[in-house]
Amino acid sequence: KGRRRKRLDRKEYHALRSLVLNQQVDWDVLFHLFQDTPVSLDKLLMGEDFLHIVREYYDLNFSQLVFSDFLWTMRSVYLPLLFTLKMKLPKADLYHCVATGYAGVLGSMAKSLYGSRLLISEHGIYTREREEELLRAEWVKGIYKNIWIEQFHKMSGLAYERSDLVTSLYRHARELQIDLGCPGEKTMVTPNGVSVEKLQDLPGKEAEDEGMVH
Repeated sequence: KGRRRKRLDRKEYHALRSLVLNQQVDWDVLFHLFQDTPVSLDKLLMGEDFLHIVREYYDLNFSQLVFSDFLWTMRSVYLPLLFTLKMKLPKADLYHCVATGYAGVLGSMAKSLYGSRLLISEHGIYTREREEELLRAEWVKGIYKNIWIEQFHKMSGLAYERSDLVTSLYRHARELQIDLGCPGEKTMVTPNGVSVEKLQDLPGKEAEDEGMVH
């Protein structure tokens, strides 16, 4: 096994810092960091680089909170995302994600690594669903809800940016996608329904079908 790295280089540090501080993120640097180098998530999240980045974010926006609670929350927020970035992906010509969120991160990373195309089909609007869940959640309190909601917005923003086509089931859902940052020219409504006209000439049930268990 290769030696596990403890510190980030300048470009990697800047990319991770931009992610945490909600600035313009160079996602490709992060993709290659976690795909191409033996990074220990435990050492990274418990290490100096992450501590310094989180402390800067804390000083800028959250200094009224207890820092130890804030630091552990940030570790819990970023662990699933960084774990996702370490996943190994099969090479394909087209990737299809049925949501943004972590699935959208995987699809965006696969497109970056292999130069493939990316299709996203949202049955619901993932970011809004997570936002509603977090607002009702008992396990996360106060301003920490906003930090989690912001995290899902970042992931959806990445997916919308990297996608080639984004579908939704109805017009208002498409409008929500655009409101959340998806370029309108990428969006398309694919109604989820049954064409009754095409089925009207089907024969009805036979007598022996009655009573069958389906």
